[in-house]
Amino acid sequence: MREFIAELLKEAGSVAMGFFHGETRIESKRHAADLVTCGDFAVSDLIVSRLDAAFPEHAIECEEKPEVIRPEAKQRWILDPIDGTRNFAQGLPYWCTMLALYEGNEGLAAGIYNPVVDMMYIAERGEGVTLNGRKVSLEDTAEIKFAQGAVIADPLCEHYDHLKGVMTHLMDEGCWLMNYGTMFGAVAMATGGLNFFMNNCGFDHDYAAPACILKEAGADIFSLNGEPWRRGDRVFGASVPGLTSYMKPLLYL
Repeated sequence: MREFIAELLKEAGSVAMGFFHGETRIESKRHAADLVTCGDFAVSDLIVSRLDAAFPEHAIECEEKPEVIRPEAKQRWILDPIDGTRNFAQGLPYWCTMLALYEGNEGLAAGIYNPVVDMMYIAERGEGVTLNGRKVSLEDTAEIKFAQGAVIADPLCEHYDHLKGVMTHLMDEGCWLMNYGTMFGAVAMATGGLNFFMNNCGFDHDYAAPACILKEAGADIFSLNGEPWRRGDRVFGASVPGLTSYMKPLLYL
């Protein structure tokens, strides 16, 4: 499965790069910052067609498709053709294509690829995580001061005021905070680039692949009130194990 995902993401990356820095139609969906481009649709069509041909018994859930294909199937592919579309549309390199295979709430395999910098994370359940074919793992820490994290807090989504307070608290504690506008930033935890991550506005297509990859890298994944993250949860948290006992309570309501 690792090879299949890697080859498909490489092909999708080539398609996406054909639209990056080029002329592409941009439309808004829910609001002015929620964008979709021709590149999103082209990558979506490619991956969905490849998955449909290779796995006719699997469900396929894609951000840019109105309905799930074969929703009754036991195993489901979850796809975000271009995560970070706003960055993509503005010519910024912080975006990626994300693909994951799930059975219920269990991630079986996942891949995330940013073709601009040619970085591909791949995970399979029980097999760990690779970055461009090299085995990687997170770097643990229990030190909150100077811990580096990313927080995405959307004022149009639930629990924004709570998360805004969390951000203030973390900065007062001496943490370095970022918002990359894409889940590609979250998976930097798999190689020691981040120590924690929080988001209040994602869907399954945003979280499925990062959750699978970060879990395989050794991170703890959680949602509100210390509960494990499950598909359908809009709030997502991840932390290196040494900071989990500090981070989890910050999402208690």
